[in-house]
Amino acid sequence: MAIKKQLGFAILSGCLVGTSYIPFPPWALLFCLTPLWWVWLQTESPKRIFLLGWITQFTLNVIGFYWIPGLIVEFGKLPWIVGVLGLLAFASFSAIHIPLAGIVWKWIAKKKQLGLGQSLVVLAFLTYLFERTNPQVFPWNFGYVWLWGDIPAYQWADTIGFEGLSFVTFLLNAWVLYLALIVKERRRFRSGVMYFLAFLFLFNITGNWKKAAWSKTDTSDFVLMTQANIGNLEKQWQIYGAKYKDPTIEKFLHLTQSEIDKGNKIDWILWPETAIPEFMDAHYASRPVHKKVIDFIKKNKTPLISGAYSQNPNTRGESNSIFMFDSTGKLLNIYKKSLLLAFGEYMPGSQWFPWLLKIFPEVSDFERGLGPDAFKFLHTDIGPQICYEGLHPWFVSQSVKKGAEILVNVTNDSWFGHTFESFQHLYMTLARSIEFRRPLIRSTNTGISSAMLANGDLVLQSPQKTEWVGVVEIKYLKNAPRTIYNHIGMFLPLIFGILVAGGITLGSRKSRLG
Repeated sequence: MAIKKQLGFAILSGCLVGTSYIPFPPWALLFCLTPLWWVWLQTESPKRIFLLGWITQFTLNVIGFYWIPGLIVEFGKLPWIVGVLGLLAFASFSAIHIPLAGIVWKWIAKKKQLGLGQSLVVLAFLTYLFERTNPQVFPWNFGYVWLWGDIPAYQWADTIGFEGLSFVTFLLNAWVLYLALIVKERRRFRSGVMYFLAFLFLFNITGNWKKAAWSKTDTSDFVLMTQANIGNLEKQWQIYGAKYKDPTIEKFLHLTQSEIDKGNKIDWILWPETAIPEFMDAHYASRPVHKKVIDFIKKNKTPLISGAYSQNPNTRGESNSIFMFDSTGKLLNIYKKSLLLAFGEYMPGSQWFPWLLKIFPEVSDFERGLGPDAFKFLHTDIGPQICYEGLHPWFVSQSVKKGAEILVNVTNDSWFGHTFESFQHLYMTLARSIEFRRPLIRSTNTGISSAMLANGDLVLQSPQKTEWVGVVEIKYLKNAPRTIYNHIGMFLPLIFGILVAGGITLGSRKSRLG
């Protein structure tokens, strides 16, 4: 096949993936990689396989993550040329697992002389394995699309995680390609289609059963969330100018009070990341903003969880943090963010080259927290997350293992504007609720604030870029059991590998006997 045609199929696969990912409908989920894989089947050159795979991953990254330059410019206060270069660098390597898996697959297929079906299963597994081990900045995978598309099979994430659903997606792509290649063998094709449809039916119907099993609750909290819609420039002013702090906190206080005055039941209040533009440590209690917040809590006798800043009295280092106060204004716990965002919260390489901070003084230099944790709050245990910490299953897994019963995520997505990022970030965060079967409540500055229960019910979703206040009832099961995924998540690559190897071996034996 001519190189131009091969390049066309590689670009086609990239477009199919990119336009089937959040926020697009998952229209090509089951066949998005088949054009690339079909070309690979006819290609022997490892260099050509890598090139075609690289073009696919570059294309899908540009479509799905076109918002990265804006993030770099807005959050890191860097020039647009740096933002564009950042996107090109991200698009060049973020999904590099696709071409790498292709090279290894071709070598194994030739060495082991695998049949067509066996070869495609190995390709699906290797794509999953390389995706799983690829250290992505934003660890996206194909599994999240099942949740976004409200496809009932996403309920299986409590067993195999969304990474496992990604593996299933690759297997289904391999299955579709296999069926396309045997379409002229009518008997095998018809039976193959029947098995394919039966699998999809059972996968989804059992997902509905799982949802029903996790719908039992015995406790509920009424949580008030305030979305003050503070813009990017205002967020920066809060940091560099004290006179901008009062209007910001007054906005939160006014909006929250207006909802409290309605007289509805409220157990506690949740404000987003850095909602309080001040250090809220006890040794800053004399500061005006600090006093306003504590007086507000005492007046309404309502506990508060809020994003704010913390400063280490020994090192003077600052942290992006979550503060938890009881109904008397007493500080119960401080959680400090540990997974920091490059260029916005730390300068990559500055630990070895401190002079980078002098060249880019606009980039914050936050201290890291100690990692995932769970904190006693009122009658429950809270698992706190700040921003994209909620995108990492391993991070949330540790919080749940420490006893978290409700997952609380505070985020500020004002830096991204009206882009795909808001929906991608939302659903990739909500996914943790299914994997660990804990309700997750997400409070944001500009949207999308939301809440999902352990059974997958989305009980709240705020509008974007507008002031908003809402009260949501978070129903949950006290002392809920940990999920299978919480127990075995780290071993899934090994488990899937054993199943694939066993299936191929069994298939080979049956073929020889036949």
